[in-house]
Amino acid sequence: MGIRTLLVDDLEEDTIILKKMLEQHCPEVEVISVCNTPQEAIGAIHMLKPRIVFCDIEMPVMNGFEMIDQIDKIDFDVIFVTSHDDYMLKAFKYSAIDYIVKPPKAEDLINAVKRVSKKKSNLTHDQLNEFISNLKGSNGDKKKITLNTHERIVFVSIDEIIRCEASGVYSVFHLRDGKKHMVSKNIQKYEEMLLDQGFFRPHRSHIINLNYVKEFVKEGEGYMLMADGSRVDISRYKKEEVLKKLGMY
Repeated sequence: MGIRTLLVDDLEEDTIILKKMLEQHCPEVEVISVCNTPQEAIGAIHMLKPRIVFCDIEMPVMNGFEMIDQIDKIDFDVIFVTSHDDYMLKAFKYSAIDYIVKPPKAEDLINAVKRVSKKKSNLTHDQLNEFISNLKGSNGDKKKITLNTHERIVFVSIDEIIRCEASGVYSVFHLRDGKKHMVSKNIQKYEEMLLDQGFFRPHRSHIINLNYVKEFVKEGEGYMLMADGSRVDISRYKKEEVLKKLGMY
């Protein structure tokens, strides 16, 4: 028996395309139902107990987020399907919510199914709320990033992060309150999210919050002392850029 999967989209032609692509490229997936309204989907989810739900966002009467929020116990994984702009895609990344973009590409579909199959926890209402909060973040509110650790899902204000350090295929977030959180994604996954939020990557092993740089030490190639007392080395190729970022050049 394959991974029990339910598709939700008000556009029937889009569900036909998605179903065919899943059959072609994700043979481990078994599509058990196709729903064209959120109301129909809520009933089908309760009755059929899918493992994965592919859910369109913009639908009449109730959007995809509102539909998922209507379900008391989210005991399945959700992959949202969107045709929206870059800002929404960035909000997805901040909130660690899975998504694919319309029209779906085979590689994206395969990777999304692999990701949710390996996850140890399902989407939560808190994650959904953080996503909506981040989506509204264009109004200047503090953004939060979702860190999916081995033991729990943690929501961290971006301005609480002092630095992110590479540890093999993992990343360790060092926070202002002294806490550390290890996540099973490499540091490159977070670079795109953080660089336009006052962060900089001075070395392949570090992304730093420039607001927490206490000293720049000129010795050798130079290094920085951070607010948590840590030392962050600087790549020889990044030294000039670091000085510019710190207003020293």
